[in-house]
Amino acid sequence: MLNWNALLDKPFGPYLFYGEEQLSMDRVIEQVKTSFVDGTYEEFNLILLDGADLTQDRLFSAVERLPVFASKKVVLIKNFVETLKTFQDDYLTFFDTPHQDTLIIFLDYDNELNKSTKLYKMFKDKGRAWHFAPLKPQELRRFLENKLAAHSVTFTPSDISYLAQKTGYGSRNRDVRLYELDNELNKLIGASDGYLSRENIDQLYSTSADTNIFNFLDALALKKSRAVYKELANLHDLGEPLGRIFYMVARQYKHLLQYKIRSGRISDKQLMDELGVKAFEFKKIKTYGDRYTLNALQTIYQELLDYDHTVKTRSVVEGPLFEALIMSILQKS
Repeated sequence: MLNWNALLDKPFGPYLFYGEEQLSMDRVIEQVKTSFVDGTYEEFNLILLDGADLTQDRLFSAVERLPVFASKKVVLIKNFVETLKTFQDDYLTFFDTPHQDTLIIFLDYDNELNKSTKLYKMFKDKGRAWHFAPLKPQELRRFLENKLAAHSVTFTPSDISYLAQKTGYGSRNRDVRLYELDNELNKLIGASDGYLSRENIDQLYSTSADTNIFNFLDALALKKSRAVYKELANLHDLGEPLGRIFYMVARQYKHLLQYKIRSGRISDKQLMDELGVKAFEFKKIKTYGDRYTLNALQTIYQELLDYDHTVKTRSVVEGPLFEALIMSILQKS
């Protein structure tokens, strides 16, 4: 259980945020911003560092410079796992001489940090590692209730139980995350007319994009072009955000590449734990991974990274660019 008061008691030095639930993590980051960063001077006192292009000078400059017209500044470091060989000793110094005016948060959105590293052990030993784990059943019910109540939707306890079951959250056969669930709840709220009904719940999950997106991913991995474009059209008709479709494609091919690299070197159980997937999904990963060469998967993953960088840094029309990406993936083997 996360203890917000513990961070309020020691709002300085390094913390690690890691785990499977990015929505939970992002909400706590918003609390951090509200609590410690004056919006007027956010440009100076909220610093985001990306490990992908981090240098030692940028790292220490961000941490050591004084807050501007404030007593506190916040430094967020993402994509830091790949930089451990270069910066781990630098990161560890933050524990030795914590700056009282600086809160440093390491963001491991993909839960990639090896738990045997010195850095993770230091976070753990100091009580500064916060795990954003999937919700337990009672926590899921509370999440659903709070979301609906915030939009003045009335409900009964039995309907909440029914909705929790229909979402598939926590199911062995599905990998549902809170961002996806939150998006589904928005659709349900829009159709609720102020009251949660089982009819609306059933209607949502009978026309949910989930089935289509998993059909789309299966068809893409199996290189079934006609099915790929059919499911992509269905997703478009359902209003599924292109960003989420891309996220799911990137996630699938990241897993396939990891499987291809590690398969045969460790047991399936160890590999399944490394990937953070359940048996149902791991079976698919094995099946699809064997259909590609390592070189093909490396090329696909680089193309995915290039696409992500392009849409985030340039003004482009995403639709045609995404279709070109999918066409390129279909041609790899």
